[in-house]
Amino acid sequence: MSAIQSERILFIGDSITECYRSEKEHHSNQLGYGYVSFIYALLQATYPSKHYKVSNKGIGGNTIRDLQERWQRDVLSVKPDLLFIMIGINDVWRQFDQPSTISEHVYPDEFIETYRHLVQQSSAKKIFLLSPFYIQSEKGDPMRKMMDHYGTLTKSVAQSCNISFIDLQKQTFDPLMQGLDDIEIAQDRIHPSSVGHMVIARTILTHLDYKWDN
Repeated sequence: MSAIQSERILFIGDSITECYRSEKEHHSNQLGYGYVSFIYALLQATYPSKHYKVSNKGIGGNTIRDLQERWQRDVLSVKPDLLFIMIGINDVWRQFDQPSTISEHVYPDEFIETYRHLVQQSSAKKIFLLSPFYIQSEKGDPMRKMMDHYGTLTKSVAQSCNISFIDLQKQTFDPLMQGLDDIEIAQDRIHPSSVGHMVIARTILTHLDYKWDN
């Protein structure tokens, strides 16, 4: 059965995933204003009989450590068919915005070990790891270089666990930056505009074999 037919889909991550979602039960904005809501809208509009159960478990500022603390509550107890994980941006960012607060830094070894442990606990039918990204076209920029490295670490976790990897940096944003200025995609280089969120949604749906000519 195609992955797109799965009904229970969970997205977990940081503020990029959260995107102002409400945590109030049955609130009209439980999915936020970003890529999660775009994906749900496109799936439900295209396949109205499926009644997708989409959950947004993004929380702003989260690192892989934070996901570990809430994994049982927000992932394992939900038992999703499809699980999408986007994490790593804050793991990198903390090393730049809080350089002297070493206790807040998540270094590569911890990142890989924790990530692999979380993935191995999940019983989802299909798991996708999404790379962290930085909307900076200059690849020599220090933060862009470190973000690329954590993207490579994410890919290594996916490969070792034999699950899917989606490279949002190289597959999605680098091509987009060839046609648009960085600031048009994300003013602070981290939080995408509606265009940025839509291109994330398109990339994910493409990996689900969504037919854009429906």
